[in-house]
Amino acid sequence: GRNTREQARGVAALVDELDAPVAVVTSEYHLRRALLCFRKAGFTNVAGINAVNVDVEADTGRWQALRYGVWGNAIATVKMTRELLGIAAGKLTGQL
Repeated sequence: GRNTREQARGVAALVDELDAPVAVVTSEYHLRRALLCFRKAGFTNVAGINAVNVDVEADTGRWQALRYGVWGNAIATVKMTRELLGIAAGKLTGQL
């Protein structure tokens, strides 16, 4: 599928029973919307698991925490905003 909604529908077409246990593995930012998509596709026994990125720590100098902390928080803000807008749009259009 080209998006989570299409993925959920595709998986639903492949399985015999929509009440069979399903685990959705995705990023922590995307998990809520992914679960909503799978439930909308008819799955009744679906759970989510956060995929975790493990970064290698390297000493990049004196201002590492400031540089990477600000950057990491900016990225997280963008991702959370995108997901909240996606959930809102899905609810408004009846897709979630």
